[in-house]
Amino acid sequence: MKGGMKRRGRTVCAAATALSAALFAASFLTALRRAGAEVFPAAASCAEFAVPLYASPESQPQDKPSDGALDSVSDCLERQDKPVFVNGRAYTGDVIFSDGAVRADPAAVAAFLGLDGARVECTAGELFCEIEGRCIFCPEGITSEKGCALTPLEEFTSALALSYREADGAVFIDGAPSLPADADEYYDAEDLYWLSRIIFCESGSEPMKGKIAVGNVVLNRVASGDFPDTVKEVVFDRKYGVQFSPAAGDGIYSEPDRESVAAAKLCLEGVSLSESIMYFMNPDLAENTWISENREAVMTIGRHTFYS
Repeated sequence: MKGGMKRRGRTVCAAATALSAALFAASFLTALRRAGAEVFPAAASCAEFAVPLYASPESQPQDKPSDGALDSVSDCLERQDKPVFVNGRAYTGDVIFSDGAVRADPAAVAAFLGLDGARVECTAGELFCEIEGRCIFCPEGITSEKGCALTPLEEFTSALALSYREADGAVFIDGAPSLPADADEYYDAEDLYWLSRIIFCESGSEPMKGKIAVGNVVLNRVASGDFPDTVKEVVFDRKYGVQFSPAAGDGIYSEPDRESVAAAKLCLEGVSLSESIMYFMNPDLAENTWISENREAVMTIGRHTFYS
Protein backbone atom coordinates (compact mmCIF):
# COMPACT_ATOMS: atom_id res chain seq x y z
CA MET A 1 0.00 0.00 0.00
CA LYS A 2 2.77 2.41 0.84
CA GLY A 3 4.47 1.52 -2.42
CA GLY A 4 1.24 2.26 -4.29
CA MET A 5 0.95 5.62 -2.58
CA LYS A 6 4.50 6.48 -3.54
CA ARG A 7 3.87 5.58 -7.18
CA ARG A 8 0.66 7.61 -7.20
CA GLY A 9 2.51 10.52 -5.59
CA ARG A 10 5.25 10.35 -8.22
CA THR A 11 2.59 10.30 -10.95
CA VAL A 12 0.88 13.39 -9.53
CA CYS A 13 4.22 15.23 -9.18
CA ALA A 14 5.21 14.31 -12.74
CA ALA A 15 1.86 15.52 -14.05
CA ALA A 16 2.21 18.79 -12.13
CA THR A 17 5.74 19.28 -13.46
CA ALA A 18 4.59 18.63 -17.03
CA LEU A 19 1.69 21.05 -16.60
CA SER A 20 4.03 23.75 -15.21
CA ALA A 21 6.43 23.25 -18.11
CA ALA A 22 3.57 23.49 -20.62
CA LEU A 23 2.27 26.71 -19.04
CA PHE A 24 5.79 28.21 -19.01
CA ALA A 25 6.34 27.30 -22.66
CA ALA A 26 3.00 28.82 -23.65
CA SER A 27 3.72 32.07 -21.81
CA PHE A 28 7.24 32.23 -23.30
CA LEU A 29 5.91 31.80 -26.85
CA THR A 30 3.29 34.47 -26.20
CA ALA A 31 6.04 36.87 -25.02
CA LEU A 32 8.04 36.17 -28.15
CA ARG A 33 5.08 36.87 -30.39
CA ARG A 34 4.34 40.11 -28.55
CA ALA A 35 7.97 41.15 -29.10
CA GLY A 36 7.45 40.59 -32.81
CA ALA A 37 9.81 37.64 -32.94
CA GLU A 38 9.43 34.96 -35.57
CA VAL A 39 8.56 31.73 -33.77
CA PHE A 40 9.47 28.52 -35.58
CA PRO A 41 7.56 25.24 -35.27
CA ALA A 42 9.20 22.71 -32.99
CA ALA A 43 9.91 20.47 -35.97
CA ALA A 44 11.91 23.22 -37.68
CA SER A 45 13.81 24.01 -34.42
CA CYS A 46 15.70 26.93 -35.99
CA ALA A 47 18.41 24.47 -37.06
CA GLU A 48 18.75 26.32 -40.34
CA PHE A 49 20.10 29.35 -38.49
CA ALA A 50 21.74 27.80 -35.46
CA VAL A 51 25.40 27.78 -34.59
CA PRO A 52 26.13 24.14 -33.62
CA LEU A 53 26.00 23.48 -29.90
CA TYR A 54 27.76 20.65 -28.11
CA ALA A 55 26.44 19.72 -24.69
CA SER A 56 29.43 17.66 -23.66
CA PRO A 57 32.63 16.21 -25.14
CA GLU A 58 30.88 12.81 -25.33
CA SER A 59 28.10 14.22 -27.50
CA GLN A 60 30.38 15.96 -30.01
CA PRO A 61 30.65 14.62 -33.57
CA GLN A 62 33.69 12.47 -34.29
CA ASP A 63 35.08 14.99 -36.75
CA LYS A 64 35.06 17.72 -34.09
CA PRO A 65 38.60 19.08 -33.53
CA SER A 66 40.20 17.30 -30.60
CA ASP A 67 43.21 19.57 -30.15
CA GLY A 68 41.39 22.07 -27.95
CA ALA A 69 40.56 24.40 -30.85
CA LEU A 70 37.10 25.98 -30.74
CA ASP A 71 35.03 26.56 -33.88
CA SER A 72 32.91 29.28 -32.29
CA VAL A 73 31.76 30.71 -29.00
CA SER A 74 28.82 28.29 -29.09
CA ASP A 75 31.15 25.33 -28.78
CA CYS A 76 32.17 26.31 -25.28
CA LEU A 77 29.54 28.50 -23.66
CA GLU A 78 26.06 27.25 -24.55
CA ARG A 79 24.09 30.00 -22.85
CA GLN A 80 22.11 33.15 -23.60
CA ASP A 81 22.10 35.75 -20.83
CA LYS A 82 19.78 38.02 -22.82
CA PRO A 83 17.51 37.08 -25.73
CA VAL A 84 18.49 38.80 -28.98
CA PHE A 85 16.10 39.49 -31.85
CA VAL A 86 17.43 40.43 -35.29
CA ASN A 87 14.70 41.98 -37.42
CA GLY A 88 12.18 40.09 -35.30
CA ARG A 89 13.97 36.75 -35.61
CA ALA A 90 15.38 35.10 -32.49
CA TYR A 91 19.18 34.80 -32.58
CA THR A 92 20.14 31.24 -31.74
CA GLY A 93 23.80 31.74 -30.81
CA ASP A 94 25.27 32.44 -27.39
CA VAL A 95 24.89 35.86 -25.80
CA ILE A 96 26.88 36.76 -22.69
CA PHE A 97 26.39 39.77 -20.42
CA SER A 98 29.69 40.68 -18.78
CA ASP A 99 31.69 43.78 -17.86
CA GLY A 100 28.75 46.05 -18.59
CA ALA A 101 28.14 44.91 -22.15
CA VAL A 102 26.12 42.35 -24.09
CA ARG A 103 28.66 40.20 -25.92
CA ALA A 104 28.81 37.50 -28.55
CA ASP A 105 31.20 35.82 -30.95
CA PRO A 106 31.42 38.31 -33.86
CA ALA A 107 32.04 35.63 -36.47
CA ALA A 108 28.92 33.74 -35.36
CA VAL A 109 26.87 36.94 -35.46
CA ALA A 110 28.18 37.79 -38.94
CA ALA A 111 27.26 34.31 -40.16
CA PHE A 112 23.76 34.61 -38.68
CA LEU A 113 23.36 37.90 -40.54
CA GLY A 114 24.32 36.21 -43.81
CA LEU A 115 27.81 37.80 -43.94
CA ASP A 116 29.65 34.47 -44.01
CA GLY A 117 32.58 35.82 -46.04
CA ALA A 118 33.26 38.76 -43.74
CA ARG A 119 36.82 39.13 -42.44
CA VAL A 120 36.36 39.52 -38.69
CA GLU A 121 39.21 39.54 -36.17
CA CYS A 122 39.20 40.15 -32.44
CA THR A 123 41.58 39.33 -29.62
CA ALA A 124 40.73 39.12 -25.93
CA GLY A 125 42.15 41.99 -23.90
CA GLU A 126 42.17 44.51 -26.75
CA LEU A 127 39.93 47.57 -27.14
CA PHE A 128 39.11 47.04 -30.79
CA CYS A 129 37.97 44.49 -33.30
CA GLU A 130 38.46 44.50 -37.06
CA ILE A 131 35.95 44.06 -39.87
CA GLU A 132 37.37 44.00 -43.39
CA GLY A 133 40.52 45.59 -41.97
CA ARG A 134 38.54 48.49 -40.48
CA CYS A 135 39.02 49.06 -36.75
CA ILE A 136 36.01 49.30 -34.47
CA PHE A 137 36.51 50.87 -31.04
CA CYS A 138 35.21 48.75 -28.16
CA PRO A 139 35.71 50.83 -24.98
CA GLU A 140 34.52 47.98 -22.74
CA GLY A 141 37.16 45.75 -24.31
CA ILE A 142 37.16 42.31 -25.87
CA THR A 143 36.72 39.68 -23.17
CA SER A 144 37.29 35.95 -23.16
CA GLU A 145 35.35 33.09 -21.66
CA LYS A 146 36.58 29.52 -21.95
CA GLY A 147 38.91 30.51 -24.75
CA CYS A 148 36.28 32.39 -26.77
CA ALA A 149 36.81 36.07 -27.67
CA LEU A 150 33.60 38.05 -27.10
CA THR A 151 32.88 41.42 -28.72
CA PRO A 152 30.33 43.98 -27.44
CA LEU A 153 27.30 43.56 -29.70
CA GLU A 154 26.40 47.25 -29.78
CA GLU A 155 29.66 48.41 -31.35
CA PHE A 156 29.88 45.41 -33.66
CA THR A 157 26.36 45.69 -35.07
CA SER A 158 26.63 49.48 -35.37
CA ALA A 159 29.66 48.96 -37.61
CA LEU A 160 27.41 46.85 -39.84
CA ALA A 161 24.93 49.74 -40.22
CA LEU A 162 22.40 48.15 -37.86
CA SER A 163 20.41 49.80 -35.07
CA TYR A 164 20.81 48.43 -31.55
CA ARG A 165 18.60 48.87 -28.51
CA GLU A 166 17.97 47.13 -25.22
CA ALA A 167 14.45 46.96 -23.79
CA ASP A 168 12.42 44.67 -21.52
CA GLY A 169 15.42 42.49 -20.76
CA ALA A 170 16.13 41.77 -24.42
CA VAL A 171 18.25 43.12 -27.27
CA PHE A 172 16.70 44.27 -30.54
CA ILE A 173 18.86 44.65 -33.65
CA ASP A 174 17.24 45.96 -36.81
CA GLY A 175 18.18 46.98 -40.33
CA ALA A 176 19.89 45.60 -43.40
CA PRO A 177 23.48 44.59 -42.55
CA SER A 178 26.25 45.86 -44.77
CA LEU A 179 30.01 45.53 -44.50
CA PRO A 180 32.05 48.71 -44.07
CA ALA A 181 34.20 49.87 -46.96
CA ASP A 182 37.48 47.99 -47.19
CA ALA A 183 40.36 49.48 -45.19
CA ASP A 184 42.49 50.12 -48.29
CA GLU A 185 39.68 52.22 -49.72
CA TYR A 186 38.79 54.06 -46.51
CA TYR A 187 42.11 55.09 -44.93
CA ASP A 188 44.37 57.61 -46.61
CA ALA A 189 47.60 55.64 -47.05
CA GLU A 190 49.94 58.55 -46.27
CA ASP A 191 47.99 59.63 -43.19
CA LEU A 192 47.94 56.08 -41.85
CA TYR A 193 51.66 55.65 -42.57
CA TRP A 194 52.82 58.72 -40.60
CA LEU A 195 50.17 58.63 -37.88
CA SER A 196 50.89 55.01 -36.99
CA ARG A 197 54.63 55.73 -36.86
CA ILE A 198 54.44 58.78 -34.62
CA ILE A 199 52.05 56.91 -32.31
CA PHE A 200 54.46 53.99 -32.13
CA CYS A 201 57.52 56.17 -31.51
CA GLU A 202 55.88 58.38 -28.89
CA SER A 203 53.69 55.85 -27.09
CA GLY A 204 54.63 52.34 -28.16
CA SER A 205 54.75 51.15 -24.55
CA GLU A 206 51.65 53.07 -23.45
CA PRO A 207 48.14 51.60 -23.07
CA MET A 208 45.81 51.69 -26.06
CA LYS A 209 43.98 54.81 -24.91
CA GLY A 210 47.35 56.54 -24.49
CA LYS A 211 48.16 55.70 -28.10
CA ILE A 212 44.80 57.01 -29.27
CA ALA A 213 45.35 60.25 -27.35
CA VAL A 214 48.70 60.83 -29.09
CA GLY A 215 46.96 60.31 -32.41
CA ASN A 216 44.26 62.76 -31.29
CA VAL A 217 46.91 65.41 -30.64
CA VAL A 218 48.18 65.08 -34.21
CA LEU A 219 44.74 65.18 -35.81
CA ASN A 220 43.60 68.04 -33.56
CA ARG A 221 46.57 70.01 -34.83
CA VAL A 222 45.65 69.16 -38.43
CA ALA A 223 42.16 70.55 -37.78
CA SER A 224 43.54 73.71 -36.12
CA GLY A 225 44.47 76.81 -38.04
CA ASP A 226 47.56 77.21 -35.84
CA PHE A 227 49.32 74.13 -37.26
CA PRO A 228 49.97 72.57 -40.68
CA ASP A 229 47.15 70.95 -42.64
CA THR A 230 48.32 67.34 -43.08
CA VAL A 231 49.45 64.56 -40.77
CA LYS A 232 52.92 64.41 -42.30
CA GLU A 233 53.40 68.17 -42.07
CA VAL A 234 52.30 68.19 -38.43
CA VAL A 235 54.71 65.36 -37.57
CA PHE A 236 57.67 67.17 -39.16
CA ASP A 237 56.59 70.69 -38.13
CA ARG A 238 59.50 72.83 -36.91
CA LYS A 239 57.95 76.29 -37.01
CA TYR A 240 58.59 76.73 -33.30
CA GLY A 241 61.24 74.06 -33.04
CA VAL A 242 60.94 70.28 -33.21
CA GLN A 243 57.44 69.30 -32.11
CA PHE A 244 57.90 65.51 -31.98
CA SER A 245 61.41 64.37 -31.06
CA PRO A 246 61.29 61.10 -33.11
CA ALA A 247 60.85 63.22 -36.24
CA ALA A 248 64.26 64.81 -35.61
CA GLY A 249 66.04 61.51 -36.30
CA ASP A 250 65.55 58.08 -37.81
CA GLY A 251 63.16 56.90 -35.10
CA ILE A 252 60.14 58.08 -37.04
CA TYR A 253 60.86 55.47 -39.72
CA SER A 254 60.55 52.54 -37.30
CA GLU A 255 57.99 49.94 -38.29
CA PRO A 256 54.93 50.35 -36.03
CA ASP A 257 53.46 47.41 -34.13
CA ARG A 258 49.93 46.10 -34.70
CA GLU A 259 48.40 48.05 -31.82
CA SER A 260 49.90 51.35 -32.97
CA VAL A 261 48.48 50.80 -36.46
CA ALA A 262 45.11 49.99 -34.90
CA ALA A 263 45.26 53.17 -32.79
CA ALA A 264 45.99 55.21 -35.91
CA LYS A 265 43.06 53.59 -37.71
CA LEU A 266 40.75 54.29 -34.77
CA CYS A 267 41.77 57.96 -34.79
CA LEU A 268 41.09 58.13 -38.54
CA GLU A 269 37.72 56.50 -37.85
CA GLY A 270 36.90 59.48 -35.66
CA VAL A 271 37.57 58.03 -32.21
CA SER A 272 38.52 60.95 -29.99
CA LEU A 273 39.23 61.06 -26.27
CA SER A 274 39.43 64.85 -26.39
CA GLU A 275 39.13 67.41 -29.18
CA SER A 276 41.00 70.01 -27.13
CA ILE A 277 44.37 68.33 -26.54
CA MET A 278 47.21 69.81 -28.57
CA TYR A 279 50.29 68.84 -26.54
CA PHE A 280 51.54 66.01 -24.37
CA MET A 281 54.62 65.25 -22.33
CA ASN A 282 56.06 62.81 -19.85
CA PRO A 283 56.56 65.02 -16.77
CA ASP A 284 59.14 62.61 -15.36
CA LEU A 285 61.39 62.87 -18.41
CA ALA A 286 60.70 66.26 -19.99
CA GLU A 287 63.56 68.75 -19.77
CA ASN A 288 61.51 71.64 -21.14
CA THR A 289 58.63 72.70 -18.89
CA TRP A 290 57.03 75.24 -21.24
CA ILE A 291 53.98 73.06 -21.87
CA SER A 292 53.18 72.43 -18.21
CA GLU A 293 53.74 76.10 -17.36
CA ASN A 294 51.70 77.58 -20.21
CA ARG A 295 49.02 75.01 -21.12
CA GLU A 296 46.11 73.56 -19.19
CA ALA A 297 46.32 69.89 -18.30
CA VAL A 298 43.31 67.93 -19.57
CA MET A 299 44.06 64.33 -18.65
CA THR A 300 46.78 61.85 -17.82
CA ILE A 301 47.00 58.42 -19.43
CA GLY A 302 49.87 56.15 -18.53
CA ARG A 303 53.03 58.21 -18.29
CA HIS A 304 51.79 61.07 -20.49
CA THR A 305 49.91 64.19 -19.47
CA PHE A 306 47.87 65.84 -22.24
CA TYR A 307 47.32 69.57 -22.50
CA SER A 308 44.99 71.89 -24.39
